[in-house]
Amino acid sequence: MHESQRHRSSSSSHNLKALRHALLALTVVLLGACSARQAYNGMQESRRTECLTRPPTQQTECMADTRISFEEYQRRRAEVVKKETKTE
Repeated sequence: MHESQRHRSSSSSHNLKALRHALLALTVVLLGACSARQAYNGMQESRRTECLTRPPTQQTECMADTRISFEEYQRRRAEVVKKETKTE
């Protein structure tokens, strides 16, 4: 094998490893996001069930709190975290 062929082979192997690492990282991030959304949805469903155990006069207000989208929840959470880190 010539030197240039060895260099190309080594370079291709390195590029393939880098691509695998990038795909693995992307997969982990996406799975984390899905898991967080699923956890949020599960908590919201539990909250809705809990709201139904309250007196009718309190159910409407309680259910309104369960209609916050996951994206809105993330935005609000980020604001709280940002404020907490500023005060520390």
